[in-house]
Amino acid sequence: MSNSLRHMLFDRSGNFAIITALVIPCLLGIAGTAIDVSEALMAREELANMADSAALAASSALGAKKMTVDQAKTLALQFVSGHMATIGLTTADYKAGVDIQTTALAGQRFKYDVSVSVQSAVKTSFSSIMGYNKIAISDVSKSTSSTANQKAVSMYFVLDRSGSMQASVDGSIKSTGACDYYYMNAAQTAMYVQTNHKPCNYQRIELLKSGVAGVLSAFETQDPTHFYVRTGADAYNTGPMAEQVLNWGTSGVGTYVNALTPSGGTSSTAAFKAGVDGLLAVTENDAHLKKNGLTPEKYLVFMTDGENNASSDNTATLTQCTRAKNAGVTVYTVGFLLTSATAKAFLSSCASKTSTYYDATDGGKLTQAFADIAKMTAGSSPLLTN
Repeated sequence: MSNSLRHMLFDRSGNFAIITALVIPCLLGIAGTAIDVSEALMAREELANMADSAALAASSALGAKKMTVDQAKTLALQFVSGHMATIGLTTADYKAGVDIQTTALAGQRFKYDVSVSVQSAVKTSFSSIMGYNKIAISDVSKSTSSTANQKAVSMYFVLDRSGSMQASVDGSIKSTGACDYYYMNAAQTAMYVQTNHKPCNYQRIELLKSGVAGVLSAFETQDPTHFYVRTGADAYNTGPMAEQVLNWGTSGVGTYVNALTPSGGTSSTAAFKAGVDGLLAVTENDAHLKKNGLTPEKYLVFMTDGENNASSDNTATLTQCTRAKNAGVTVYTVGFLLTSATAKAFLSSCASKTSTYYDATDGGKLTQAFADIAKMTAGSSPLLTN
């Protein structure tokens, strides 16, 4: 019996099984915690992306003067709640807060610092055996924006209203109903019409009017009291129309452009010269200095769907382009559905630089060209800072 007791006392053959039985729960707990933490980190990254989007949306709206501070806070919270709803969470499952600090800057400008904070928790699967039922996650995202630099602006539009601007634009749908469809012969010398054409397409002149309206709307947003912006226009075909002289605000140009009807040939020189003369006139600077005390930034927007009928007109217009650029005027040129290399070279040479020349090959690109011009002359962009 004593030998048996001694043998049993010193026998270690079952140690591994005992230790394994004791360690396995710990190993399972560690592995489970690693899985839960990994899922929590992925959830936090998704939370951070959502908070970033909410902060950018709010600061962008404030910088563009589209909302009040209270409305921007509501917008950010709606971003959060909308995202949480898509992953099955209710307002009881998280806490969100929005803080917006407003700082007054020079020139009637404002800076907005937007902070969006979100707190939530991820339910655990394996860590619960160790007493941890949830892992807390949180994020704070910050974005800053400011209203556009308040500057004095004088902008003049030189616009093509020749007969070719009556042509309908394929792929640019105005309605699913029927309307007259205008098209030119191969030589671009005569216009024809097909009645009751479906779908109804926009005409070139209609897309031009819409593009100009977008630019004018951007200036109205930035300068609703008409204290900083002056606009003018002259449309041309075989010769110039009576111009809409530079004046405060945008309503005069808006009415002028909306009334344009296409007809005749193409000769841009006189209208372009009228625009340059108006922008460079001493009285134009004096008007700004007297009202807002600033020297205006000057822009000329030149749009056409083809070159001039006479090559001498191209040369004369380019002389006016050079005159404008040498005097500090930024020249934007917009070509629409250009078919010749000469026309493209003409507009490219007239533009102040490569980035201010647009070769719009369809209706969407024409709209985008004018939207870009509006952004570069009157827009602003938010910045995600943290």
